[in-house]
Amino acid sequence: MKRNKSASSNHQIILAAAAAAPLLMASFSGAAAFTYSGASGGTWSTAGNWTGTGTPPPTTNDTAILDTTSTGRSVIYDSAASGSLNTLTLNQTLGQVNLLDMQRSSFTITNGVTLGVTSSR
Repeated sequence: MKRNKSASSNHQIILAAAAAAPLLMASFSGAAAFTYSGASGGTWSTAGNWTGTGTPPPTTNDTAILDTTSTGRSVIYDSAASGSLNTLTLNQTLGQVNLLDMQRSSFTITNGVTLGVTSSR
């Protein structure tokens, strides 16, 4: 009986994809969302400055959220920070400021930045 080479190749591709699926799932399972809750002038790399699930501070697969307080705030993206992030969300309250003070030579955001404004009136 002659085997169909094409069918055999398809099975190999399917088996390879099935074997890779858990690895792909594991790489995305660490993603978390963190909201900055530290004082103005605090550093990005300080775990206690963030709330959320997982292990702060936010890194490569994570989302970082900066919401303004009633007085605004500045966050120092220091040299100990990871240098990469999945997404960054900045939610501004009208009349207040979020300042991200870059003290690291590079910062890569893979999937974009979201900007929002809320009226305080």
